[in-house]
Amino acid sequence: MMRLGFSFVWSLVCFAGIDLETYPKPVLEQGKAQNIGSIVFKLSGFDYEFVSPDQTYCIRIHLSGSSRLSETLVDWGTKNNPINLPIWGLEPGDATHLPADSLQLIRWVKDEPAFYILVNHPLTLANNVLPTQERPLIFFIGDLDPALDLNLSAQLSNLPEGPVDRLGQTRKIELVADPGYEDEIHYDPISSLLDREEVILPSRYFDISRGDASSGYFLGASLLAYVDQTPEVVAHITPQDSWFKTELWVYLAASSERQILFRTDNPDTKGRDILIDLQPGSQKLDISKFGQFQPSFLRIADPDVSVQTCIFSGNAQGCGSTYALDGALDFVLDAKLGFLGMPIVNLANKDLPVSLAFFSPNGALNSQAEVVVPATTKANLLLNSLLPSEPVAFIRVTGEKAGLSLWQGSWPGNQDGWLNSALALTASAQTENGTYLFIADPFGSFQHELLVSNPSDEPISLFINNNKSDQIFEVAPGFSRLNLPAGDGLGWQLSSDGEFNCAVKRVDQVDWQTPNSLETHSYSYQAQADSVIRLVNPFNSPREIYWSRDYLAAERFTLGPASKLDLQLEKGEQGRFTSAEPIFVVPGSQVFGHGKPAPTVLNH
Repeated sequence: MMRLGFSFVWSLVCFAGIDLETYPKPVLEQGKAQNIGSIVFKLSGFDYEFVSPDQTYCIRIHLSGSSRLSETLVDWGTKNNPINLPIWGLEPGDATHLPADSLQLIRWVKDEPAFYILVNHPLTLANNVLPTQERPLIFFIGDLDPALDLNLSAQLSNLPEGPVDRLGQTRKIELVADPGYEDEIHYDPISSLLDREEVILPSRYFDISRGDASSGYFLGASLLAYVDQTPEVVAHITPQDSWFKTELWVYLAASSERQILFRTDNPDTKGRDILIDLQPGSQKLDISKFGQFQPSFLRIADPDVSVQTCIFSGNAQGCGSTYALDGALDFVLDAKLGFLGMPIVNLANKDLPVSLAFFSPNGALNSQAEVVVPATTKANLLLNSLLPSEPVAFIRVTGEKAGLSLWQGSWPGNQDGWLNSALALTASAQTENGTYLFIADPFGSFQHELLVSNPSDEPISLFINNNKSDQIFEVAPGFSRLNLPAGDGLGWQLSSDGEFNCAVKRVDQVDWQTPNSLETHSYSYQAQADSVIRLVNPFNSPREIYWSRDYLAAERFTLGPASKLDLQLEKGEQGRFTSAEPIFVVPGSQVFGHGKPAPTVLNH
């Protein structure tokens, strides 16, 4: 990660060190009210003997480019109400002795590119001991993932209730801005010793006096957010007056309520930005919140939000996700006859040619076709007229910068109909040595089938090991179905001399599982009943895992090499697993067959 340092020297003041950390996230290009992340300040050697209410130390954080703050929190002209910010220590007593107004947010004005933080008292540990890099004082601006190992519990803060203004009101501080045209949003910190009136009195940002440069030394990552040209897309929402009905289920992996921006399609060619309050966990998104602009697709740029689309037709129901197309996607089709629809959103500013390749049940290429989706538009493509007369079991879709889903079902009017969202195959993850790929086998002694797609024009060799036996398969171009031996509950090791995508299923079941449907770095859940989640580590090194139950302080534990662990969940419990290294997370109903129900999971 990029590290930048800024140093200002003033001979009368002792050295002060501030290490800055950020947790970058994607935001919509030219979006409104985008949550652009957080900045963590870790202070060491912060002894300012000259700091007082009359001679303050000011930190200015300036956003890069044309980015601007989206709201006013503190402004001398309209809101003369500074906000006291909490300060944390790592040990009891490190920060609790500090006065409530030690750190204040004194200027945060809509459409300005900077905000100001004032230090009113020397920031030291108890008994005037200087903080160090090993034992710093900490404060932050923005939202923090509760699973971060910063130990910011309330009892270690000088303000246990969080940020509070001079009226005693608890305030929520989110770093919300309107991104400009730049690809990335950075910040530039500058420190000054100055009279507080020079900061809070001027009504215009550029009229503010900068004061005298001080000894603040900033070191850390300056990247706050990156502009996402291809945000998450919900490719298809049916008209409310049609035969098909759409429900959107949203999962917010956060510890508190958050405003999320949804960009819709409507007659305004720039799109319409809708801000909707979401609660933590799973919830139904009320489409009526979009008012008269009923969308046919949505765009979202928030890594903590995932959306599942459920479509109803008569008595039929199908649920699925939108896939990002940037290359090739391989889909598995249902064998039943009916319609085959592909809603696709072209996110580029140019027409998008999309190639379609149809494969027979034996995996051989059957026929090909091409369609063109106009720039920045959505197309609802009915593919039946493009299908060959022979049966089709798999489709390969090739294109770039688009979001699409593939739906199959009975034709409208059939009350006993069916509806499915086709599954896209994915690649397994590569291990530490860069050789093997894994698919977890949490079921142990069951026979499984492996579906493999080979996108090249030449056969590839696939090597499979499940800690009991080794097998080698030659996989022809196209699609192949291979029988796998019973596993040991940990996983199979896969390696190949070429690229491939795959999925796996038990031979006595219908549904396929792709590797990334189980493998994850971050997994949020909500238990509908008492259940179990199994964590599997098939790798040769341990995994450090953070478990945030009900989004409270995270528990940390280690999952050893080639091991698995079952964790009990209670009805209504929700939370999140995070791990820097990949793990496999398996919901309870898959672990125990027809036993306890699995938790609802909407994002990985």
